[in-house]
Amino acid sequence: MATSKTRVPRIIPEFNDYINLTDDRLQAVRPPGPNKYGTDYGFTPAELADWNTRRTDWRDTLYPRYINPATSTSVVKQDVKDFMSSFHTFAEPLLNTIAVSEIAGNEEEEIFNIDLDRDTPTRAAVMSMEPGFQFEPSTHGVHNFRFLNPLDPSTQAMPKNQKVFFERFVGGAGVDVTTINFGNTEVIGRFLHRVDYPETETGKTAYYRVSYINTRGQRGPESAIFSKVIS
Repeated sequence: MATSKTRVPRIIPEFNDYINLTDDRLQAVRPPGPNKYGTDYGFTPAELADWNTRRTDWRDTLYPRYINPATSTSVVKQDVKDFMSSFHTFAEPLLNTIAVSEIAGNEEEEIFNIDLDRDTPTRAAVMSMEPGFQFEPSTHGVHNFRFLNPLDPSTQAMPKNQKVFFERFVGGAGVDVTTINFGNTEVIGRFLHRVDYPETETGKTAYYRVSYINTRGQRGPESAIFSKVIS
């Protein structure tokens, strides 16, 4: 049973992230389909639609008015407070539905800010999303990377019980990526990573692919393949 702690953020920027991220999850199709996550958690169609409608109203109308100095009047600010209070009342019982769902696990704790209060630890989940991936400024013979947590892109932490499975390949420009056999792999537990290349590989192209791997060695979906010239 979930605890009675407040799980919907009270701070406006955090609430904005929360309502968008949670609705993305609820409306996404749970592999292998055809149901949405919200349906498999136990939401009725009306509850699922209501969550989405509230998110859309917030994202497209109320929040833009609030953050725009030209429209952020005292009336709008009060509307924001009222909306957040109403959403809190609406969401809390549904968060309890998620917490007792048979499919609830580590990802639900992260996304919905719920505590499953397990008597025994839940087995590490297999991530349903790949890591975010971006190149950082690099120097001669060096490629620097940043991995982004899709559950919370603002954090430097990995999702619970997950690390990044990092694959790379060096070859010529324009390689058909479907033919790449990634032989160099690493498991990385930090959000920043660096690869050093010898002079003999200068001018070649490095190809990269990432996925999450949990503490049981199970991997989630693979990212697209990224490439960059070794300069």
